[in-house]
Amino acid sequence: MTAAPGALPEGKTAGEETPAPPPDPVKVELNARDGNDGVISGFVAQQTIYQYGERLKGETPVISLREELSPKLPQSLHPFRAPNHGKLLEILDERRIVLLMSYRERAAFAAGHALVHDPQFKSKKKRALFPTRRRDKSRVDLDLMTLTEKDFLDDDQILLIELDNKCTFLESVMAAGDGVLSTVCDKLEHHSSYIVLSVDERLLDDEEVAEQIGGFSPQAISHLLYLLSPHYAAHATDWESKFRDLLGPLATKQDQRQYYQRIADYLARGTAEFERFLQELDTTMHLAPELRTSRLRTVEPSVICKSDSEVHKAAAFVAACFPEINQKDFDEFVRLLLGKQTTTKEDVRQGLRRDGKLITVREKKEELCTDQWTRDADKIFADCHLRTVVSGDGSWIVDFCEPYLRDELRSYLDQHHPWYVRRQCERLQKSGVLFYADISPKAIEGLVQLFIERAIVDPTAFGSSWLLQFVVSGRAALAGAGEIPDAMDAMLEWLAEKLIEQHIRDRFQERLSILIREMLDRDEIRSVVREFFELLIASKEHDALLDVILDLAPRLRFVPGFDPLTWMKRLLDQGSKAVQGRTIPRVIDLARRSGPQIYEFLSTIHDWLPESDREPDRYSLSNAVAIDFPFHYCAEMAKRVTPGVWPSQHPLFYALSDDDTEVRTKLSWLIDWIIDARGAIFVKPDASDPLKSAEAGRMGLVADLVEHWAWVLEGPPSQTPPPEGQTLLCVTLEQLDSKLNPRERMWLQRSWQRRQEEHAKEAATKSGDERKSLIARKTKLEQLRMRYFSLTSVPKIPVQGATAS
Repeated sequence: MTAAPGALPEGKTAGEETPAPPPDPVKVELNARDGNDGVISGFVAQQTIYQYGERLKGETPVISLREELSPKLPQSLHPFRAPNHGKLLEILDERRIVLLMSYRERAAFAAGHALVHDPQFKSKKKRALFPTRRRDKSRVDLDLMTLTEKDFLDDDQILLIELDNKCTFLESVMAAGDGVLSTVCDKLEHHSSYIVLSVDERLLDDEEVAEQIGGFSPQAISHLLYLLSPHYAAHATDWESKFRDLLGPLATKQDQRQYYQRIADYLARGTAEFERFLQELDTTMHLAPELRTSRLRTVEPSVICKSDSEVHKAAAFVAACFPEINQKDFDEFVRLLLGKQTTTKEDVRQGLRRDGKLITVREKKEELCTDQWTRDADKIFADCHLRTVVSGDGSWIVDFCEPYLRDELRSYLDQHHPWYVRRQCERLQKSGVLFYADISPKAIEGLVQLFIERAIVDPTAFGSSWLLQFVVSGRAALAGAGEIPDAMDAMLEWLAEKLIEQHIRDRFQERLSILIREMLDRDEIRSVVREFFELLIASKEHDALLDVILDLAPRLRFVPGFDPLTWMKRLLDQGSKAVQGRTIPRVIDLARRSGPQIYEFLSTIHDWLPESDREPDRYSLSNAVAIDFPFHYCAEMAKRVTPGVWPSQHPLFYALSDDDTEVRTKLSWLIDWIIDARGAIFVKPDASDPLKSAEAGRMGLVADLVEHWAWVLEGPPSQTPPPEGQTLLCVTLEQLDSKLNPRERMWLQRSWQRRQEEHAKEAATKSGDERKSLIARKTKLEQLRMRYFSLTSVPKIPVQGATAS
């Protein structure tokens, strides 16, 4: 007895492990309106597709994230044209995409803005995208391949993309191989469009990362030259050279960066101040090494970190560990660290004795350290050599008066106050501040780096249970009041209850993905992530916790060393029906987003197929999903590709190489998959009709899929098909025919014929465009049948050059 679509046969052998039952199938009717063309394949227009569980909820379309780029720069930036502006234009002409990088990304953005508004692009729409802004940063669907979708490339445009922090989009750029980059460039050229990436160079400092982005022709934009240009115009490069000569050839990027804010301050007071600074620096650099150090390092960290003042130490700690933090977050972190600690305050007053003499009365009182901070914040700021400066977005941030102090103070704290550092880290972790709703991206970044550093230096204290306890500690942000249970099971149950609310879950998953992303980047603590995921899966009765994995997996898909499909498979086989129902659409969506890497993705899914000797009643859900996956994937893609264009918009075809042998090998592998006889168990037979057996029904699905491919590769019958697509379809039909037996060929032909009859019958009841569409589908099927029928007399067809380069 065969099962209904999406269900597994019942029954199991006694004593055998019962596989996770699949969720109930949901019938999804797809029609022509789901496609992007009035004449779309019968695979979508007519075929009833069965999907497991719920479909992905639609997010705000990515196209809505674009903004019109103003001719004017933000107030915090000034116009800047890079000296290599002409070279950048040449790169854009040749590659269609260029990556600009600079310190804090300000110079790169200004130079990119000048590029976008170059007269060469006068006719182009000028747009901007900000993937690291708060509203867009959590978008899982915003990656490099998103920019190639036809809705995004709807007209000729030049797009400036700002990347000043880590995000999914930046990770997709760093993970893009030659295939992805080539696809992006081809799509941009096809749509007469360009992309300029503006990136903070500090995100790309790693040598391995620098190698990964080599294909984007990265161009360094000098932040120093950007600072000097408004004041010295054409002579700015001369003054830049003078400064670099003074520092010497051994100066590192970090050495140079420490002077940027000081130079900006001098220039704000006038060029004379800057030139006086250069003279003093010149004099200092000619001193003996020990004298030079004392001249350049005028403040010692020990002076700032006063051991007798908890308030000074807390302010120094926050300033050292959280670069570019704003005033609000600085104040909140200091208060968190001080907590309810008290200090002794001495009140001094004068009074008269009975004999009329003036006396001084000293009275000691206990007061909260937070009260001292509120009263004396400006004085403590000055004592710690801190100040506020204007950031790139125009807001005030906290910085040291002497740039070298941050690194030296941090080293001083680690060496001389290690227990203090440990206690402060624990206090921040237990507070759940990482999950607060209103902290800035820079504060989040600083917290994550601090926690990661502690995990590395103290690995014995940081395991999966620590990560769970840390996650649960977000109670202040997630749920407010309430005691946290100590037992692991109770802790998991408590967290699951709090994650039911959507807005809490979204913030929780976004922040947790940032932390885990950094953990995966460190060899020493990567295993903690795996153990944490295992812990969540073990709590399978808590769907909200399994949803954490379901959400994190696509967020982390570009992180090296992390395979989201590994955990998706675990959720399919070990999750509840509800979780399974949410997992399958996610897997299909990941396949859609894999672009030119689709065959690597499909190879992983193919590995989920059951062993040849495994009985159907022993299939796991991942086995079942794998058997039907090409059909579900193509049903999703059918709604997103324009038929009959070349290069093809369908990844299955544009991801193929130009090598004839490789093309045939991949198509043969794919066809073996779709005609797998085990797929018949998911088709419900019609007992009243011997021609509607489960096997014949399965071949009917194959017929619909091949018809869909014919539309994708050749387009409607009224259109002259692209020769490359025509050739590739012939090879596909040839490969299919070589693998079918006579009965399967009959079923295939009869399926197409029956579909023709259905179109003709329905067309008789319609009029206008709808009737024309049905007649076009009938004509296309007739062409397809005739071509397939003639295959036996046609020689092998070469496909050299049939695919996109």
